[in-house]
Amino acid sequence: MNILIIENDIYLAQKIVSRLLDDGHSCVCAETSNAICYEDDFDIVLLSTSMPNVCYGEIIKRYENAISLLLVSYISDETVTD
Repeated sequence: MNILIIENDIYLAQKIVSRLLDDGHSCVCAETSNAICYEDDFDIVLLSTSMPNVCYGEIIKRYENAISLLLVSYISDETVTD
């Protein structure tokens, strides 16, 4: 699978990439919304919700054919609603 990881915590992103590469997946990692690779098609998008000034809806729409998983640091009524 071709997986895009958008995560500003570089250590967490590296750990996720390492595990996915061990399982034979192809990964692209972006630390900011400006670094997102819009040319490639991805099967899965892992998207951190802790990044400031990011329009998550636009990213999800851009990759509408991919499975989008939101990485949430904590669960609350507000994070679920957002």
